[in-house]
Amino acid sequence: MIKKYTKLKVLLSWADEQQLSAETFPRNLDKLLSLSELNLHAIGLSFIPSEIGVLQNLKKLYLSDNNLVSLPDEICDLKKLEILWIQNNKIKALPDEISSLLLLEDLIAFDNRLEALPKSIANMPSLKALFLHNNCLNSAFIESEFESIKNTLDYFSTHDQNS
Repeated sequence: MIKKYTKLKVLLSWADEQQLSAETFPRNLDKLLSLSELNLHAIGLSFIPSEIGVLQNLKKLYLSDNNLVSLPDEICDLKKLEILWIQNNKIKALPDEISSLLLLEDLIAFDNRLEALPKSIANMPSLKALFLHNNCLNSAFIESEFESIKNTLDYFSTHDQNS
C-alpha cells in the first residue's frame, strides 16, 4: 500500500488517512525518498524507527501529541529538516547530534520531560524558534547556555506556564 505514495512531495495526515497506529508504523520508509513533509501528529506513536534517517528530502516533521520517550539518533541524518515539532510527548533527551541539522529553523519541544539539552543547540545557525517550556530543565542551565542566543531567535520560550 505504501508504494503508491512513492512520488509524493508532501504527505500530510497520511497516518490518519491510513488509520496508522504505533503498531503499524511503516518499516519500509525507503519507498518514500522524495517525501518533504510528514505529519504523524496525535496518532499514539511510542517510537520512531531508525529508518526515518533515509528520508533525506524531509523538510518538515510533525511528531507532536504522541507517546514518544526518545528520538532516534537517525533524526540527525535529515540534513534538509527545517521544522521539527515534538511537543506534548514524554521525551527525556534530544539526540546529541541535533545541532548537525544546520537548516533547522523551528524546534518546538515544549510539554515533554526534557532534563538536559545538548549545549550545541546554541550554535545552530538557522534556528529561529525554540520552545522548551513545561519540561524538567534546570533554569540555571538554560540561562547560562542560551543567554547568548535568546536575542537572536525570533521566538524563545523556556518558562513553565504552570508555575
